[in-house]
Amino acid sequence: MINLPLSLALEKNKMSQSPWLILLHIELVNPQDEEDTEDIYIVQNTENITYQGQEYTAFPFEISATKNTMQGDLSSLKLKVSNVTRTLQSSLQAYRGGLGSTVRMTVVNAAHLGTACPELEETYIITDCSSDAQWVDFTLGGPNPLRQKFPKDIYNPYHCNWRFKSCECGYTGTTYTECNRSYSDCVERGQALNFGGFLGLRSGALRVVG
Repeated sequence: MINLPLSLALEKNKMSQSPWLILLHIELVNPQDEEDTEDIYIVQNTENITYQGQEYTAFPFEISATKNTMQGDLSSLKLKVSNVTRTLQSSLQAYRGGLGSTVRMTVVNAAHLGTACPELEETYIITDCSSDAQWVDFTLGGPNPLRQKFPKDIYNPYHCNWRFKSCECGYTGTTYTECNRSYSDCVERGQALNFGGFLGLRSGALRVVG
């Protein structure tokens, strides 16, 4: 569960709220060459916004509710992105419909775009894609469990587990655009208290096991 900052918690509890925006980061990956990628950033809004240093383009799209069946099928989402301008068409053709690519959905509050912590952030895999003159239809499923990192958490004294500029990382500045996720980089960015490594595991350090 995400612990919301006080500003977001207060906004969520107001009778009259600022709008909540859905941001999509579609990372298309060439199935023949995983290093060949294209990133698409869009937001369900009337104007472009910038979140965590990345500009999201206002673009029409719809997301359906999760479907569950009695046959034990895996849950999926339906994502419909406008295809009237054919903006995505050439990219999808180049990346074979985006099958196996990822879609990261982030929900943020319009009044607190400078806050690093989102209301919701989930990542999905594109399992099917079709298009016509009006819409590009994606079927989104959960990540393949066979490709999940195992074990989930790695206890490393020198390497941070958090993604740079994520809610856990806490860095919201513009001076640095990347981080090698070392403790020294974390200190340099003023986020030593948020370091996601385990310095107590260093050689010669005190270890307490509960």
